[in-house]
Amino acid sequence: MNELVSFFHNSRGLESLTPEQTVTCLSCFMHDEETWTTARRAGISIPEAEQCLMDFWNVFSYRKQVNARAGG
Repeated sequence: MNELVSFFHNSRGLESLTPEQTVTCLSCFMHDEETWTTARRAGISIPEAEQCLMDFWNVFSYRKQVNARAGG
């Protein structure tokens, strides 16, 4: 049986956000905002914002690797 694999190991990262907070963090990530700005806009702590931005970085890095292998 297949198991769901999570990229998010810290429970205070993306998995703990509301959908609205996730969209806000993604927008900040895509606009390369500072961590404190992300925290303020999403209504989360700076450590939570750091973890969320790292989670997004990990997801996008993983997808880039997968797409590079598929295309090459």
